[in-house]
Amino acid sequence: MIEDEPTDFSAIARVLGSNHQIVNWATGGEALDAFEQDSGEPVRVIIVDLGLPDMHGSEVIRRIRALPRGTHPAIFALTSSSDPSDRDRVDAAGADDYFVKPGTIAGLRGIAAQIADISGITLDR
Repeated sequence: MIEDEPTDFSAIARVLGSNHQIVNWATGGEALDAFEQDSGEPVRVIIVDLGLPDMHGSEVIRRIRALPRGTHPAIFALTSSSDPSDRDRVDAAGADDYFVKPGTIAGLRGIAAQIADISGITLDR
């Protein structure tokens, strides 16, 4: 996950459940460094906030998609922005889907369920 707000990360990690190893990077640069090093651990899903302190999340998505990896993870934007131009940028960068952060845990659970359906991961029930 690439999320600079610790409370947002905690809420999303809680909703995704304990079935998954969840790693967070607070900046796009930290995440890109980790992906460029390619530790050999397969990453199945990446959730990216758009409002990162060092670059727009769509740039992170574009650069991850350009990496020469054997498998490409599912990438989702999860952001507070409902600006149509942000959605266009994310789509052009190669994201699998775009979600606006809801104001409730129930809304976040709904988004997590959609991410699980698209990416094939399982959630704690």
